[in-house]
Amino acid sequence: NGAPNGAVTPDKPDPGHDAWRQRIADIGAFRAYRHDWDGQGAEAPSSELVDSAEHFAQLLRQVGSDAPSCVVPGVNGTLVFEWQGENGSYLEIEITAPDHADACLMMPGRDPEHWTLGSTGEP
Repeated sequence: NGAPNGAVTPDKPDPGHDAWRQRIADIGAFRAYRHDWDGQGAEAPSSELVDSAEHFAQLLRQVGSDAPSCVVPGVNGTLVFEWQGENGSYLEIEITAPDHADACLMMPGRDPEHWTLGSTGEP
């Protein structure tokens, strides 16, 4: 089609773009959650936390990060981004408060790594 290698053209959709679109839609859907959404007393994420998670997702998308495998609600009102690698690696970033997250990286044969992200998205 004359486009450079790897370029996205109208006849070649970008699967990463679709994955990010779905994850961002997933995050937005958590706005509808209410207290006890799981029938066992789980807290709903606040609208401010959902806003923060959407902003975080947009930042990751803009810098070219792969979309997470999933985004799920935590029972304590958090939102958890999860990436699962084919090699058994696992990255979890839990948005625990607006502009605050805890991260954990697990890779086969290595000790888990933990860190905290603030409003800048930097450890």
